[in-house]
Amino acid sequence: MQIKITSADTEVMININDPKDCDLSNEKLIMATLKGLVATAIEKICVLGLDGAKEELDPLRDIYIELVEFWNLDDDLLDEFDLKIGLVK
Repeated sequence: MQIKITSADTEVMININDPKDCDLSNEKLIMATLKGLVATAIEKICVLGLDGAKEELDPLRDIYIELVEFWNLDDDLLDEFDLKIGLVK
């Protein structure tokens, strides 16, 4: 059985019968999660406006950074959240 996880620009297929795909350290899943956090931040800005969303962006950013650091991902990803949100501002 496969599960499809999608965000605005990413689609990840996970086969739940394959132990490799069910490993939560799977980089595809973590990268999809990071993209989902960015998409959520952008949507909050679009719906609530920048002033209304400011309070809700910090926790999303904190989770994003925590995931990048915990999974020892490329340090270049640390700036990606701010850069992508900056494009919306």
